[in-house]
Amino acid sequence: MFEKILANVASKCEIAYGGMGRVGFVYVSMKDQLRWEHLSVKKYINIVSQVGSILSMSDKNYDKNKVEHSKMSDKAIGDVFLKAFGDGK
Repeated sequence: MFEKILANVASKCEIAYGGMGRVGFVYVSMKDQLRWEHLSVKKYINIVSQVGSILSMSDKNYDKNKVEHSKMSDKAIGDVFLKAFGDGK
């Protein structure tokens, strides 16, 4: 459920452009979208920003990063999610 909320927030954020094209999301846009969903900006801005960075990658860079991160074990991935989101209790 929480993933859907963050995906909804990210889908509504405005894209930021730099000298080389897309670079992520506009900070003010991310902040506004999080507030409208009644989520803590301080707690979730980094996650939404990372989503923007991933969505802005070129296909070449995305494939390179996907290979590097797909080498993580299931336990390591689980630990990352537990650290980011807690155990839900």
